[in-house]
Amino acid sequence: MNMGGYDNYTDEELIRRLRAGEEGIADYLVGKYKDLVRQKARAMFLIGGETDDLIQEGMIGLFKAVRDYQPDKETAFRTFAGLCIDRQLYSAIQNSNRRKHQPLNTYVSLSEEAQEGEFHELWVENYKGIIEYTPQSIILQAKTGQISICGCGLVIDYYTNEDMKIIGDIRCVSYL
Repeated sequence: MNMGGYDNYTDEELIRRLRAGEEGIADYLVGKYKDLVRQKARAMFLIGGETDDLIQEGMIGLFKAVRDYQPDKETAFRTFAGLCIDRQLYSAIQNSNRRKHQPLNTYVSLSEEAQEGEFHELWVENYKGIIEYTPQSIILQAKTGQISICGCGLVIDYYTNEDMKIIGDIRCVSYL
């Protein structure tokens, strides 16, 4: 990649030129180091995620490196960028292990409330599979856990790879 003859400059010189207002340098540096991001992301595992999720997190770390690098310090940009990428990846992995936001990863919508507290229709998005399916209980695999639906006369009325509609006398929905 040779945008604007940037190959003739060190990363540190490019950062100085970027800070002076020259455009295009940030894109060049991101392009130059995207393979480093991919390499680091592929060496890690994100619970409930995919390699692309980690690559995205690594790119955020690379953007932070371009933004925060100080050429007057005694560290090479490549070293600083690697550190920022690693920190962003480790942070993403640590957050995925917390299980704090698991219910937010799968969307459940209750609608058609017949009487107060009674629901007859449920939409679920981002489920991964059906674990159990009886007229009294449906258990779905979500990205990072399971969703349990209990009631009477439960039927999967509609489904695709991304969402499904469950009808019946829905009594409870819980995240396991």
